[in-house]
This record gives sequence, C-alpha cells and structure tokens, in this order.
Amino acid sequence: MKRDMGLVRKLLLHIEEHQVSSSLQSTAIAIDGYNSLELEYHLRLMVEANLIDYSVDTTSHDDARAGRIFSCIIRGITWEGHDLLDAIRNDTVWSRTLEKIKPLESVAVDVLKQVAVGISLKILGV
Repeated sequence: MKRDMGLVRKLLLHIEEHQVSSSLQSTAIAIDGYNSLELEYHLRLMVEANLIDYSVDTTSHDDARAGRIFSCIIRGITWEGHDLLDAIRNDTVWSRTLEKIKPLESVAVDVLKQVAVGISLKILGV
C-alpha cells in the first residue's frame, strides 16, 4: 500500500478536532473514502514518524477481511505532528503544495513540510 499524505493530513485534522478528552480510540476513526485497512496502515506510519502520541490498545479488534486490526489509544498529536499539520493545514497552501510536488509523485514528509512552509512564506511576502 502506498503512503497517502492526503490521508495523513485528514487524520491529523480529525485527531485534532475530535480529541476532546485525554485519548481517542483509533478504531473509532472514520474518514470518508477510506477503509479500515488504509486507516490502520496510515496510523501505523504516523506512529513510526512520531506524528501522534499513542499507547497500545490491549483489547481485541477483528476484521473479517484482515484478521487482527492494529488498535491504539491516541493520546494526542506530537510536536512534530503539530508542525506538519500547521504547515499543511491551510487549503490553499495544501493545494499549491500538491501541485508543486506532483512531478515527483511522492516525497518524504520533511520535503512536503519544507515545500508547504516555502509556499506559506511566499503568501506572507517573506
């Protein structure tokens, strides 16, 4: 499965918006147009990239198609996650960033963030 930075952005926005208590159950997250396997994969990537703070959920979650589903308690967005989200939050910045990186097909998170920050600086006239 390919990493989808659009889904990472949607997940960060979702977590930020829906984290009203001290934790959010990963299996409770639903994003239109994405199935549980795609969400699980991207949440795992976000954990590996230190974008979200989490603890392992010890309860069992099974999916008939995939077997055991990765489940975690999301305690919040990390500093790195907030930095990325702040860089790509604005819809104009996000769409211009996607246009800019389109020739490369995919880029590392750091490159995506740098491109978004560069676009933000241009918008601000800096």
